[in-house]
Amino acid sequence: MLFNSLDFVFFFPAVVALYFALPYKYRWGLLLLASYLFYGLWEWSYLGLIWFSTTVDYFAARAMSARGTKRERRPFLWASLMANLGLLFFFKYFDFASTNVGGLADLLGWNIDTPTFNLLLPVGISFYTFQTLAYTIDVYRGKVEAEKHFGIFALYVTFFPQLVAGPIERSGNLLPQFFRKHDFSYDRTVSGLRLMAWGFFKKLVIADRVAVYVNILFADLPSASSGQIIVAGAFFAYQVYCDFSGYCDIAIGAARIMGYDLSQNFNRPYFATSTAELWRRWHMTLVDWFRDYVYFPLGGSRGRIKAFRNVLIVFFLTGIWHGASWTFAIWGVLNGLIIIASVTTRKWRDNNWRWIEKTLTGQTAPMRRRKPGTRAIPAPSPAPVAARGFALRPTLGLIRKVRYVTSIIGTFGLFYVTGTWFRAQSVSDGLSVYITWAKTPWEGFGAWMVEGFTPAMMVISISMILLLESVHVIQERGHSISGLLAKMPTALRWTLYWGLLFIILFFGVFDNEQFIYFQF
Repeated sequence: MLFNSLDFVFFFPAVVALYFALPYKYRWGLLLLASYLFYGLWEWSYLGLIWFSTTVDYFAARAMSARGTKRERRPFLWASLMANLGLLFFFKYFDFASTNVGGLADLLGWNIDTPTFNLLLPVGISFYTFQTLAYTIDVYRGKVEAEKHFGIFALYVTFFPQLVAGPIERSGNLLPQFFRKHDFSYDRTVSGLRLMAWGFFKKLVIADRVAVYVNILFADLPSASSGQIIVAGAFFAYQVYCDFSGYCDIAIGAARIMGYDLSQNFNRPYFATSTAELWRRWHMTLVDWFRDYVYFPLGGSRGRIKAFRNVLIVFFLTGIWHGASWTFAIWGVLNGLIIIASVTTRKWRDNNWRWIEKTLTGQTAPMRRRKPGTRAIPAPSPAPVAARGFALRPTLGLIRKVRYVTSIIGTFGLFYVTGTWFRAQSVSDGLSVYITWAKTPWEGFGAWMVEGFTPAMMVISISMILLLESVHVIQERGHSISGLLAKMPTALRWTLYWGLLFIILFFGVFDNEQFIYFQF
């Protein structure tokens, strides 16, 4: 079932109404049944995979919990890893691996017949597999106790708001919430509905509309001009962000209405001032998963060479996690290389900016690290200093604001350029984009419209992206949208609510476009 479908319009209110009408002790059963129904309406047969994963991990965790040492627990951890990763490999990576082995054999002149199955990829398998693996690894490490209630554990695996595209929840956050009685709360309901509406705005008004342009262009890349490719790249960056973060907003909002708090998964990533920071703001639960279960076990940052090696391993796996294709692997590795380059040149860049500050103002001040969500430039802003050759010198604050803005633009530009590999259907498609840029950087730059995407659609798309970023600017400056709305007069607040609903209904694209991350 899709969030942006008519089925969900009837399904979700019915589940919420029954949830609060039932006695507390029956609610977990309702949510489990609703979660299986939510998933089964897509493909009933693949519920068996979820049941298998749930059963294996439940009993593996119980067996580990009954044993005192890691050595005694290790066989059960391996059973969980092999079962879950085996299913993930078979359904998601087997054909990819088999095809590449066959291609390598042909190159070497070997006659090997490699089989492929062309199976339908189970929706959400990468998400719920990583969620259950985190649970069994944490039980093995002794960080959490194994859950004794099989039904509650099954609900943790399949909780429908975040089942098919995250956030990837840790058991320590979500499992205890199923044992609490959640009474109906007007404030939580309003907050949840507001977040769901914002998610639908991102998905229906922005992501699905700009997707029209992107899909048209990538369907005929050889005839695309440089201008069209540049526009498509920018639109795709907002398509993938609004599509995935919109899903997460809907999921978090839906869970909040029923009393559950899911993890934040996005934190305005396009305001990051470095690629490393962008990845701390983007798909945060996946990044945290790879950090805790891959990066740190490999040695983390102990030694620069080891740290760089681990970064490349993590980002290669991050790319492959998104899809069984070399385009995703290239995308992941490129992001890893950019982070390594950023780390190795940080001191050089800081020194250059200090030189610029001293040259233009005659003074410097200690650099201050900026935390996501805080004001752009927390450093003090000395008064302008008049000196030789300058009638009025810029302040340190102004220079650092320039650095802040250029860092944001540069970081987005790098993400935008590498995003070509995320969208490309093949390595040749990805290369053709760069070849077009190299051969004809300005040729046809004015021809940025594509057939099938009208000027009106372009105006709506750009206007809605500007609206999105206006809200993000307010949040990035440390303001809470909920807090600002609460201070408004009731009439104005409800005018904004109805205005957002009007925008969704009249400018949204209602064609049941599947969420991008469903294919992962």
